[in-house]
Amino acid sequence: MKSCKKSSFEISKNDYGKACGELKQKFGKVKSDYENRLSKIAKSDPKLIYAYVRSKMGEKEEIRMLRTKEGEVTSDKKLIAELYIK
Repeated sequence: MKSCKKSSFEISKNDYGKACGELKQKFGKVKSDYENRLSKIAKSDPKLIYAYVRSKMGEKEEIRMLRTKEGEVTSDKKLIAELYIK
């Protein structure tokens, strides 16, 4: 049986997978409940729905620097793109 050990706490990978699955399921339910509540009060308070949508449409962070195989740090966007394509 495989196990994960972090400091003095040990847990099997199977138990870890179950715990992660339960957490994702609970988080999904909470998010769904929140979105349902937002949809019900959208007519009376449209600012809440717009704020929620704006928070979900945030700008993705770009990669500014990357280390090449040779150990050099580069900020050239074309070189970074080529490194990711490989």
